[in-house]
Amino acid sequence: MSQVPLAPPPPTGGPLDGWLYLLWKRVTAAGQILWSSILPGTSADVAAVVTDETGSPGSLVFSGNPTLTGCTVSGAAFTSRGIADNATATALTIDADKWIGIGATPIANVPVLIYHATTSGLTVQGDSSTVLQFQRFSTDATPATINFKKARGTTASQSAVASGDGLGTINFSGWGGSNLAQGVYIRAFVDTYVSTSDVSTYLTLSTRAAATGGPVENVRVAANGTVTLGGLSTAPSLKVTPVASQARWIEVTGATSSGNPTLGVSGGILAISASVAITGVVSTSGYTVATLPAGTVGQRAYVTDALAPAYGVAVAGGGAVTIPVFYNGAAWICA
Repeated sequence: MSQVPLAPPPPTGGPLDGWLYLLWKRVTAAGQILWSSILPGTSADVAAVVTDETGSPGSLVFSGNPTLTGCTVSGAAFTSRGIADNATATALTIDADKWIGIGATPIANVPVLIYHATTSGLTVQGDSSTVLQFQRFSTDATPATINFKKARGTTASQSAVASGDGLGTINFSGWGGSNLAQGVYIRAFVDTYVSTSDVSTYLTLSTRAAATGGPVENVRVAANGTVTLGGLSTAPSLKVTPVASQARWIEVTGATSSGNPTLGVSGGILAISASVAITGVVSTSGYTVATLPAGTVGQRAYVTDALAPAYGVAVAGGGAVTIPVFYNGAAWICA
């Protein structure tokens, strides 16, 4: 039910008349105080609870950017700025120490805590430059840090990880026209869980080949330092094994069509500055005398068309003898 507005008091006169006139000009029949009509330099003191003419809670309407001092706001919804608060959930909390909680109570030493019972995440999205930066300014050697932490259980009741659990993933994806196509990911896993102080781990790098359904592991750094490249760790093309009895050991585990592993150097010279111990059969390249390369001192090969070969003598072609040859700095000689 509405009230019939009273006639306005005189705009001039004593202090009381002036205040009553100011109040009449700013209070409507709906119980709203129109702050935009208060002249610059004036103020209004709102005490206790604002109510309308029926005694029900009223409204404060701001058309500008007012400054509120000494206010406690509870049970309110700040919907125009995307911050909502109700009896069952708090969207944003900033405590006295400036720790921030979004969907959760702030935790000391965690500058911004984001929590959701089913899906938590932080998305940085833009139509041009999109950069997520971590900067540290300190007079020490400590770098900025990105932490990936994994636990089983819940936030309130955490439990230990298990062997095979993923610890963290970095995904790289590209828009394929109708959805995002995952291209590369880097992942860390628990290798074997024994106890709180004994959790071994490994790291993988997966890439996506053309006309395939998704990334496949191509690099793995195992818990013991073994590095596998060029395929799954169970069938890689190259394997580096840090075995104490075979320090700096490189194992070629791929195979050619003949079933023999091959270590190939395309172009140039493979220079080895240490002694070479070979426990198997060594094969060298085969040529005809006419196709032998210019040669570098110490190179070895074999020819298939030597004519009347003699040890230490320059090899001549046009024959049918297969023999090893050696380059002495001036010529290929029969060896």
